[in-house]
Amino acid sequence: MRNLDTRIRRLALGFVLLAAPLSSCRPPAPPAATGDGAGRDRVDADAARRGTADGPNAAAIDRFRRPDALVAALDLRPGQVVADVGAGGGYLTLRLAAAVGPTGRVLATDVDPELLAALRERARAAGLGNIETRAVRPDEPGLPAGGCDRVLLAQVDHLLPDRVAWLRALGPSLRPGAWVAVTNREPFRAPLEHAARAAGYRVDPLPASLPGQFLIALRPPSPGRGGRHVSVRVRVSVSVT
Repeated sequence: MRNLDTRIRRLALGFVLLAAPLSSCRPPAPPAATGDGAGRDRVDADAARRGTADGPNAAAIDRFRRPDALVAALDLRPGQVVADVGAGGGYLTLRLAAAVGPTGRVLATDVDPELLAALRERARAAGLGNIETRAVRPDEPGLPAGGCDRVLLAQVDHLLPDRVAWLRALGPSLRPGAWVAVTNREPFRAPLEHAARAAGYRVDPLPASLPGQFLIALRPPSPGRGGRHVSVRVRVSVSVT
């Protein structure tokens, strides 16, 4: 009997030792959302894109996105024209419209016509007549030549099929002194900055505290600094008789 008890105890110990490494192979539980950016992927960002961030996660979305601080960093002035690229349902668009005032204009672009229709309804309900919506393709800015003082890409640059080509195509839409603001999560910063420099832009950080996100200004080359400068000297000979 004693030998049987010993064998049972040894067998039980073997099961314990076998179970230990198996349990270590289980994937760790995902971290809980904290509302400060660490649990960003658990926040209903889709609601913000639809422009309807008024559900139970509204406060968490605003704490992460900090829309008022973002718009303030753009240094908009009344009468200016700002493009909201990937505007969706207008989470930021209505704030931009208020910043440029009734004499300014917001060009809200998106690839989804249904979201733009919802944005137009929200603008009408808010009494804002300075918002123009434009349905565009993913590979084109769809903005008028020389028509923008600011262009904002908020949480969308990683969706562009070719950042470099898109930024180059954007250049003609910028007025003298205009610049592009881009904000997104930190993992997207390096590829965005690399693409911006490849497209000829200067990259400058903007003063805003956005948890887990970057906010940078892309400034196009000044006139005479982009491309080749050709100097031609002409000799004129005048004969007087």
